[in-house]
Amino acid sequence: METVTTHKHLTSLCGPAGGTASGKTTVCDSIMQRLHDQCVVMLSQDSFYRGLTNAEIANVTCAPPHTAP
Repeated sequence: METVTTHKHLTSLCGPAGGTASGKTTVCDSIMQRLHDQCVVMLSQDSFYRGLTNAEIANVTCAPPHTAP
């Protein structure tokens, strides 16, 4: 009688949410360090926005939220 061993692969998805500078990337980095022997993929959104041109910067207005229309 032959024994066949199968390995079940567990796939997990972690989607940290929170405000700006709340530690989402730090938490993801910590998870990746703790799972060093596993296959981990991080889809970072930290660089989602492109830089503004000088013309676009000149047109930026930063009104406090309570005064915005």
